Amino acid sequence: MERSPLPQFIEDAKDGVRCSDSRVLRRATLGARHAPLESRPMDWAAPLSAIAGALAGIVATYVVDRGRWKQTREAESNQILRETFVAYLSHLARAVENMRYAAEAAYDTPEERRRAIRGAFSETGLFEQRYGLTMLAPPAVVEAGVDAFRRVRDLRDLLADGAQVSDGAFQTAQHRYFRSVIATSDAMREELRIPALGFTPLGEEVTEPPTQRS
Repeated sequence: MERSPLPQFIEDAKDGVRCSDSRVLRRATLGARHAPLESRPMDWAAPLSAIAGALAGIVATYVVDRGRWKQTREAESNQILRETFVAYLSHLARAVENMRYAAEAAYDTPEERRRAIRGAFSETGLFEQRYGLTMLAPPAVVEAGVDAFRRVRDLRDLLADGAQVSDGAFQTAQHRYFRSVIATSDAMREELRIPALGFTPLGEEVTEPPTQRS
């Protein structure tokens, strides 16, 4: 019995359809692979905005930290100056009081009295304080402070040469010392931005006593 050609024809048709579909799919794939990509412009607004925000934050932090550092440094400098000024004025007063006390004591010889007075001056450490002041203080304060130091030294020389604290020459030199210390204190207060005193801190009146006629 002969086989009908119809089934074979159907099979051949199916194979043809498969081949045709395979070619079409291959062409579509190759076409999609080699098709030019659509170019789109890059949006830089978002990254630039983020960078600008980060830079602004860094600058703001630096400015705040810099300001805080300057304030801390100024406060520390003012504190050092304040302590230096107070120590200097204290040593001036201590030197004068120690010399007055030494001058009023009893001695066997004038030489013993002279050594005691000069020792009272040097033992207060006023020389060291003067050097510290000249290293830290501004010129106006240094000038006034050195003048006060010289006025104390004048008192030392008077007492060491035999003067008494009740003598007119000593009283005159002491009033000069008072005026110099007040000028030094005023210069220090101005440097520290402290208001000036409204009264005389040393003595009732800082004026030279009338000259005694012989």
